[in-house]
Amino acid sequence: MSATAPSGRLSPQRRLVVVQALAAFGDEAFAISLPLSLLALGVSKSAPTITHGVLYLSLVSSGFLVGHRVDGRETFRFIRRGMLAAAATTASSLIALTAGINPLAVAVATVACLGVSGALVAGAIDAGAARVSDSDTRRLYSSIETVRRTASMVGPTVGGLVAGFGLRLVMTVYLALFVMGIGVSRGRQLPAPERPTAEASRAWVETLGEFRRNRSLLGGVATSSAINIGTGALVPISLVRLRTEFHTQVSAIGLMMAVVGCVTIGVAQLAGRTRRGNIVVAALCCAFAAALVPLLPSAALLVGVLCVGSGAEVFFNVRWRSFRQSVTAPQRLGGVSAWCRSLAYIWVAAASFLASGLMALGAGPGAAQLVLGLASVLIVSLVACSRLRPAMPVE
Repeated sequence: MSATAPSGRLSPQRRLVVVQALAAFGDEAFAISLPLSLLALGVSKSAPTITHGVLYLSLVSSGFLVGHRVDGRETFRFIRRGMLAAAATTASSLIALTAGINPLAVAVATVACLGVSGALVAGAIDAGAARVSDSDTRRLYSSIETVRRTASMVGPTVGGLVAGFGLRLVMTVYLALFVMGIGVSRGRQLPAPERPTAEASRAWVETLGEFRRNRSLLGGVATSSAINIGTGALVPISLVRLRTEFHTQVSAIGLMMAVVGCVTIGVAQLAGRTRRGNIVVAALCCAFAAALVPLLPSAALLVGVLCVGSGAEVFFNVRWRSFRQSVTAPQRLGGVSAWCRSLAYIWVAAASFLASGLMALGAGPGAAQLVLGLASVLIVSLVACSRLRPAMPVE
C-alpha cells in the first residue's frame, strides 16, 4: 500500500510514527516521573520496581490473551480505542488521588490498567507497519525506534521536572498525551487484511504455527528475553541509586537520562541504515553493561555505561523487529508480535519483582542489579552458543 498522504493530512506511515512518538514520550516520562514522585512521598525504595513489575506483568498477560485481536481489524481505529481506554484510566487515577486514596495503590492500579491498553496499541502498530510501508521495513522500524529514543531523551527531562510537582501533575500530563493520541489516530483508515477474524482458539493455533515454522523467531525471543533479565529493572534501580546513593537532584537525573536517550537516537539511525553489525554481539554488550552498572562508583560513570548498554539494546531491537516483520505472515503480525513482546516482557516483570524481593530482604539496589546483570550475561552467552542462536542475516 502506498504511503502517499491525502491533501492536508499526514500519511498513514507518518501517523503511525507520530502515534508511536506520543506513546513512547509518555512511557519515558512516566517511567521517570512516577518512581521519583513516589519516592518524594516517602514510600519504600522497592516501590519503583514494584510498579515497574506490575506494568510489565499486565503487558505480558494482555499480549497472550488479547494480542491476536488486532489482526483482521483496522489499525488506527484500534489504536484510537486503546488511547480512549488509557485516557479513561488516567482520568480515574486523578479522581482517586484527589479523593485521598493511597498514592502507591493508585499507581499500581494505574499501571496495571495501562498495560492492557499499551499491549493492544503496540500490537496494532506492529500489525499496521507492514501495511503502511511499501519500501524498507527496517527503515520504518528505524524511524519508530528513533522517535522512541528521542522520547527517551526528552521524556526524562520533562518527567524529572514534572515529578517535582507531585503525582497528580504526572497523571495530568499522561492524560493529555493520550488525548493527543486519540486525535492523531483519527482520519484516513487502513483496510484490514482480507480474511475473517479467527476464533480465539484458532488464532492461538495460527500463532503457534508461526513459531514452529521459523526457529529464528524463537532465537530472537530467547535473546530478547535474556537481555531483559539484565535491563528489566535497570532504569528504576539506577534512579534509586542516583537519588539515594549519589544524592543527585531530581532535575539533574532527568537530564542525565536525556543524555542516554540522545546517544541512542544516533544508534537507532545507524541500525536502520548500515549493513554492518551482529545482533548477538549487541545483545552481549547490553548484558555486560547491565552487570557493570552496579559496580560503578559515580553518577557520571553510571550514566556512561547506561549509554553503551542502551545503544546496544536499540541496535538489537531495530534489527530483530524488522526481521520479525519480514518472516511473519502479514495477517498474523499482530498476534505474533504480541506473543514475542509478552514472552520477552515476562522477564522484565520477573527481574523487577526479584529486585524488589532482594531489596526487601536487605540487599542494596546495586547488589540486586548485579545479580540480574550476571544472570543476563550467562543466559545471553548460552543462547548465543546454542541452536537457538538467532539466524538473522547480518546484512
